[in-house]
Amino acid sequence: MEVTVSGSRSTTDSWAKAQVAPVSELPVLTPDQEKVAARYVGSREQFARSVYAAELARPELERKAANIASLIERLVKEHLSKATVDKAVLETLSGTVRVFLNIDGEDIEIDIDEGLVDELKRTGSKELLERLERIVRLSVPISMGQSLAS
Repeated sequence: MEVTVSGSRSTTDSWAKAQVAPVSELPVLTPDQEKVAARYVGSREQFARSVYAAELARPELERKAANIASLIERLVKEHLSKATVDKAVLETLSGTVRVFLNIDGEDIEIDIDEGLVDELKRTGSKELLERLERIVRLSVPISMGQSLAS
């Protein structure tokens, strides 16, 4: 399965680590980043720390996207055993994970709110799990099998 993160975002931990990192560990800014830093941030170093914080957070975001995709794959496979996830993309701006499945040769895309899965993991809520299952059922075309509609 291919896993990617579209955009960037830092976490509390990655931000804290970036703030105390030696300047030598900070990334070299691209010319476009230099322009943004000069125009909006005022400090190249502070902007580089922000970029570094996002870089540090990327593996965690990739794991999160992969975990959500695996969960969706398990839910679909309960009804359609030949379903596989080809790709998962965490869209940082929208807070959505786009899961691209292949079911019997047909490509299906399911968009999942990462906040829903975060809350489900925190609480174990039966209602949230049912909501997620409903989203999955509604995202898979009826032609894929009537069993998902139940």
